[in-house]
Amino acid sequence: MNVTNSALNAAPYSLNGQQQTKPSSARETITGNFGGPLRIPKIYNVPNPKWQFYLNFSTNQGRTGSSYVSEVPTLAEREGISRARW
Repeated sequence: MNVTNSALNAAPYSLNGQQQTKPSSARETITGNFGGPLRIPKIYNVPNPKWQFYLNFSTNQGRTGSSYVSEVPTLAEREGISRARW
């Protein structure tokens, strides 16, 4: 079993000095296996059975949080005049 959440994650770095909200995320993974020799009393009960049975269970749930930083194009760029911003 593996369970994680974003309660103890650090806040994202702020480029403009204003505090940003922390995106929430969570993940849960649960797996289980069960198996052994096949023995059914009064139907199939041999001393050394060659048949085996296995049951497997697996589930995975996830919610990822993201924060995006981007630029708004300038008026000149919106009009089709593009210049390098380096």
